Amino acid sequence: FYIGNNSQSNGTSAVVPEFGWNWQYRQCVGLAERETGEKLLPSQVSSFYMKKGLNFWRNDFASAIKLFGKKIMLLLGAAEIGNNGNIYFLTRGSPLFWLILLGLGWGILIPFMLIGIFKAKFENKSLLVWSAILYSFAIVAFFVCSRFRLPLIPPIIILATAGLQFFIEEIRKRNYYIIAIVLFLGVTIYIDFFGWRKFDDPLSHFSLGNIYFRSGKLDDAKNEYHKSLDMNPNFRGVHLNLGAIYFKLGEIDSAKIQFIKEVENEGEICRALSNLGVIERLKSNYFSALSYGRQALVKCPDNPDVIYNYGLTLYISKNYNTVDSLLYDLCNQSCDDTRILNLWGVVELALGDTITAKELFGDVVSSKSQKFIQQYDIGAIYSEQAGVGASERRVRCWAYFNLAQIEMKRGDSKKSEEYLNLSIATDSTFAQGYAGLGAIALAKNNLIDAENKLMRAEKLGLKSIELFFNLAAVKARTGDFDSAKIYLERTLEISPEFVPALKALKALNNYSEKSE
Repeated sequence: FYIGNNSQSNGTSAVVPEFGWNWQYRQCVGLAERETGEKLLPSQVSSFYMKKGLNFWRNDFASAIKLFGKKIMLLLGAAEIGNNGNIYFLTRGSPLFWLILLGLGWGILIPFMLIGIFKAKFENKSLLVWSAILYSFAIVAFFVCSRFRLPLIPPIIILATAGLQFFIEEIRKRNYYIIAIVLFLGVTIYIDFFGWRKFDDPLSHFSLGNIYFRSGKLDDAKNEYHKSLDMNPNFRGVHLNLGAIYFKLGEIDSAKIQFIKEVENEGEICRALSNLGVIERLKSNYFSALSYGRQALVKCPDNPDVIYNYGLTLYISKNYNTVDSLLYDLCNQSCDDTRILNLWGVVELALGDTITAKELFGDVVSSKSQKFIQQYDIGAIYSEQAGVGASERRVRCWAYFNLAQIEMKRGDSKKSEEYLNLSIATDSTFAQGYAGLGAIALAKNNLIDAENKLMRAEKLGLKSIELFFNLAAVKARTGDFDSAKIYLERTLEISPEFVPALKALKALNNYSEKSE
């Protein structure tokens, strides 16, 4: 109700004034709770925004009535209004669709429907009329778009049919007065008073670019984004997505330029600032990274991507107490983002609180499915390095892996093995899960299984001290000393001061010299 009844509403779009077009329900909850100063139930959140919409009517009745009248005109008008896109843009691929939209659509039905309402006579007409009126009122009370009008089609077709029949009879009678009224209504309704009948606009190219982006067609996506900018250099979100593309292509400096432009254009400021923080974090410029993250958090304290990226930077820069306090304040009551829950669990592990960590990891693996829009949030691309996961599936893998680590520290290798098996069952490409299972098999002296699991982890791209050292141990125990030396050397390439590897390599070299 508030979306369609506020001073910035245009009567058609699902835009929350405080957050723009790209908003999440969680942000609306956060705003309501900040303004009321208390935690709210879903019904209370709904009441909060209902009151805001009613306040618009109380405080600016003239504007509210004007907006209401505009919505009635939009409802009855021939122009098709897309909810989050331009329907007319789609006609470029279908001449038939173009013909239907321009000549055979809503604009033909409404004039005959009105004639049917006021002139035609048939049984139960009032029932159809009132059902159409009541549903129409339900639409204009909120906001108008074509898909909301669809349930009106059955009663309108019946009324329009009766109106058409009456109109044909009047033509036979040569009643030019009725003919003129129908023609006048048809022309009036067909006029696009609010400029919706556009066959090309920046939003359509932006939306098409997003489709290409999700499909991995980055060059096509860039072309569409640049078309949007040609039509509107300040179009919201375009520079953000261009920056994400350049980031994926490894062109970090170009990505940074695009994110800065997004901030300067006052578009998706929070996401752009957050992504700038990610870039600085990857460059190990933690001071700048934290600065960008704080700015993003101040502007959007309820945005999960902002919270996650800032929290991850705090964790990587070893500000464990700060990030723990942050996540507690922001998420203690109603956090449902598995990335954030998993990150919080990792932080608790770093602080030595395995009980809280286990609870948080348990929440991750038992949570309902969610979807992350990774193409806008570059932090998801590199969060894997910090052991907190990126995609939802990988987040669950890390949660299982961390639960396995907790059980291993408690001496329960059987339970640890169960969690590791769950991690690779969740994602068969999760290298750390195989490495952990290989380590357990090695501890049991099951060398064949250990080698298979550890080699699988290596093939999946894992490079770690533990993996190479365990592979060296397997090779040494099976008598393959040359391979053992190679893996020990690879271990020392990662950590030249790793004492167990230094001692093992020295022992193998001494053994080789004695054998010679």
